[in-house]
Amino acid sequence: MSNQLHPNTFKFLKQLKSNNNKQWFVEHRGEYEEVRKVFVEFIQTLIDEMAKSDKTLIGQQAKNAVFRINRDVRFSKDKTPYKTNFSAVISSGGKKFDGAGFYLSVE
Repeated sequence: MSNQLHPNTFKFLKQLKSNNNKQWFVEHRGEYEEVRKVFVEFIQTLIDEMAKSDKTLIGQQAKNAVFRINRDVRFSKDKTPYKTNFSAVISSGGKKFDGAGFYLSVE
């Protein structure tokens, strides 16, 4: 498990912000998958640490907390296809839980 984000995470997100198009993303998919993996591991570490004091988080998985990078552009004026951040909700029901939780966004 990773207890910190890799500096390449911020480098990738900065490059994505400047090149927010499908062609660039496809060419850099390997980088994305690497930094996403580290982010998911980081979130799992957070969940595991938080579960020591919040028993409702015991057994929660990062894969259920991390949001996808694709944007929903259907009703948005901004038609860029990708979010320029990684984000997650840590709660007893993951990102689809409609109760209280902790939101983390890294940009």
